[in-house]
Amino acid sequence: MDLSVFYNQFREETTENLRIFGSDLLELERVTDPAAPEARERLNQMFRAIHTVKGSSRMLGFGQIGQLAHTMESLLGNLRDGKQVLTRELTDALLRSSDALLTMTNDAVEGRTTAVDIQPLLAAFGEVQRSTPAPPAAPPLRRVRVPKAPLGQDPPPPPVVSAPPEPAPAVVGPATPPTQAPPPHACCCAGCTRTQCGYSNYPGTHRPPRSAYQPDG
Repeated sequence: MDLSVFYNQFREETTENLRIFGSDLLELERVTDPAAPEARERLNQMFRAIHTVKGSSRMLGFGQIGQLAHTMESLLGNLRDGKQVLTRELTDALLRSSDALLTMTNDAVEGRTTAVDIQPLLAAFGEVQRSTPAPPAAPPLRRVRVPKAPLGQDPPPPPVVSAPPEPAPAVVGPATPPTQAPPPHACCCAGCTRTQCGYSNYPGTHRPPRSAYQPDG
């Protein structure tokens, strides 16, 4: 299988990523506040560039390129997380390592044995890490003393929260008695016990109406 196409693509991508890395590194050195948004953005671009070089070189079997890029990536991660301070010595070591990566890439793609020795570069990174002062730590949290109750005295009880008053019951008036139907009409005749007789329409008399015993006319 002809891998020349992949090798050439790897060289082009690595050259571009190392160009971005070097440009951002020089600009980052001019930033006075490491926590500024510009510094964070440049660190992220540098980290992505070296991470891509590491992954592509390992996929193609370029072991020394991947090893050096991995060490650079770890240092960039410490810078991004605030565990490392960018000093002049660290900047120089990163720039020398970037040049070494480009040289090894060209040698690997052309099939030449590289003359680059990465061990002094790795040792320089270790020395920089040991000699670089740690970033200032965050101020310690201030303890707040809570006053205690004197001996023999109980602490004050918690405040009592009174319940809201219950609504007053609704005033209910006396029940209206149900309307009863009037009793059947009683007879008005004296001594009559019938509930309805033919003479009930004529109070005070037990006689039938005139029309009852006189003919009309």
